[in-house]
Amino acid sequence: MSYQEKKRILDLLDAHQSNAEFKVMIERNRLLHICKQKGFPRLKKMGLIKDSPRPVSVRRQICRQKMLDLANTVNQMHHEGIEMSDICKELKTTEYTIRRALRFAKIKILKNRKQMFDIEEALYLANQGYSTSQLGERFNCTRQAISEKLRKNGYTYNKQLKGYTKC
Repeated sequence: MSYQEKKRILDLLDAHQSNAEFKVMIERNRLLHICKQKGFPRLKKMGLIKDSPRPVSVRRQICRQKMLDLANTVNQMHHEGIEMSDICKELKTTEYTIRRALRFAKIKILKNRKQMFDIEEALYLANQGYSTSQLGERFNCTRQAISEKLRKNGYTYNKQLKGYTKC
């Protein structure tokens, strides 16, 4: 924005509001900001102001109940040995929704698929000639998950040796 445009805008503002009105507005808003920030602890102590609990809408109660029901159903299915992908298909929902419901119900969240493989076994197979795609199929996860986990544990792929080495 050029200087001329800024000057025009400021002139427009000055035409609608005097300096005194502007100062009063700033003071009023500052007071409201301080009240909102600090509250009224003395008046609350005296009992003159009471915090009333915010009413929960019927729609929100229904949503909470659905989340709890979903979390309990998923937890039960998981204990029966059903995998997360099959649970998603059966309940016709996404993994994200399931994890959100479990978190809401304070149920321990299921492990990620990418964390469910043994790194030593993956290294052994990789050094035997398995590609990361084949390892992903073998351990039921993505190729990126294999590479990421190996990298996080300090292994890099050596093209000359055609295998993973510790850094």
